[in-house]
Amino acid sequence: MDIDKRISCLNSETKILICLMLEDQKLSLPQIVSKIQKDSNKKVNRETIYRSIESLRDIGIVGKDYFPDERKIKYFLKIKKIELDFLKKKIIFNEGK
Repeated sequence: MDIDKRISCLNSETKILICLMLEDQKLSLPQIVSKIQKDSNKKVNRETIYRSIESLRDIGIVGKDYFPDERKIKYFLKIKKIELDFLKKKIIFNEGK
């Protein structure tokens, strides 16, 4: 994957907030929207949050699972650490356990 695409995907405060929220829990889209609104004290657009999550999924930072018993899709953080290797010109995503 293109290094520029991965770096530019993380240039948003909203995307960073989403990653921090998903650090140790799986959350649905409405839960993420609610937490962002509560933490920032401002209204956020659900579609904007969805697009941010999907762009994080596209580069492999966020994953999603379907929970049939709750009938919900929940998102989770797939990686725990991002390293920039300037000598090898690559970004290393380390998956968490």
